[in-house]
Amino acid sequence: MSEAVGRPPGASAGGLFNYSMDPGFFKALTSHPQRPFTPEQLLAYSFGHPVQFQPGEKFEYSNTNAILLGLVVEKVGGRPLAEYIERNVLEPAGMNHTFLPRGTEFPAPHAHGHTDQTASGRTEDAADWNPSWAWAAGGMVFDQSEPSTLFGEAITRVVTPQYIHTLPAQPAGR
Repeated sequence: MSEAVGRPPGASAGGLFNYSMDPGFFKALTSHPQRPFTPEQLLAYSFGHPVQFQPGEKFEYSNTNAILLGLVVEKVGGRPLAEYIERNVLEPAGMNHTFLPRGTEFPAPHAHGHTDQTASGRTEDAADWNPSWAWAAGGMVFDQSEPSTLFGEAITRVVTPQYIHTLPAQPAGR
């Protein structure tokens, strides 16, 4: 466990179960796609499962890590994640139409995404699903005039210097 202590939760090497793979989460999301989820509710789906591997043993992407990272940003930044991202990433980058929803808001007009991951198993429009199910794990809404690559460049300028200084040296053989 000590190896994972100094690593940021977004590093995906902690072995946490991916909440979005939980059957109960899938049922809750697909049976009522407009329902809101809190970060704590999302984590509860993960924490109901055993750790998938020992911390540092391997890399496996998990949305759970991004939720934890979002909570860390809120704690350290002293404000809600959406506000923190807006002030520290989006505004400095001039991205005035990109945001992390605080509720169910979605700009109009917008493209309509479809999925077959539904309660019925049929392909349905998912554009009106409450984005809180993803929150820090991908809940951002991008305007076509502001490509997501611009967000990537902006977040790199904010995160990379601090992130690099928190990474422990890799043990030999990795």
